[in-house]
Amino acid sequence: GLVTARSAGQAQIILAAMNGAQARCLVEVTPIPVTGLTVESASYTMYQGDTLTIPYQVKPADASSKAVIITSSDPQVVSVQSRGMLVAQEPGQAQITLSTIDGGYSCPVEVTVERAPSQYRALVMGMQRFDDGDYRLGAVNTTQGMYDLFSRQNYQSGKAQVTMRLDLTRAQAIAAIRSAFAQAKENDVSIL
Repeated sequence: GLVTARSAGQAQIILAAMNGAQARCLVEVTPIPVTGLTVESASYTMYQGDTLTIPYQVKPADASSKAVIITSSDPQVVSVQSRGMLVAQEPGQAQITLSTIDGGYSCPVEVTVERAPSQYRALVMGMQRFDDGDYRLGAVNTTQGMYDLFSRQNYQSGKAQVTMRLDLTRAQAIAAIRSAFAQAKENDVSIL
């Protein structure tokens, strides 16, 4: 019969004939050793909060053990999570090292973490119906004009997140402010 190797190790093959005759053979399957490790890029730039899994390739493709250990020279800058996922923590630089368990091959990868770009947020509020019952079209046009101005402007991080609200009560205005700026971070630009 046909014998197929499934993994490294030894196996004793026993052949038996109908007449009771037997033959024994010891088969040893040797592991396919790792001969190298490559990474897609030797450097990456990330923003705080970003995640990244570094693409790598263990050679040969049919190596018996493709296990790789990933470490960071500075976990305060870039931490290594489960399954090798990197998380950018603080601005700075860290060397990430990928190392094969078999053969001890390694590849260094430089990772630079930059402060996340500022997000621009604007909440434009206006009144068109006043307590005296008058309806003022100019107020709507001014509010819409400000909304259009902020919405069309390109900022370093892209378009601004702009919210327009009309005729709010005090409670509605407070809720609108909280909602519009709830995701704001320390270096964001918020306009009310």
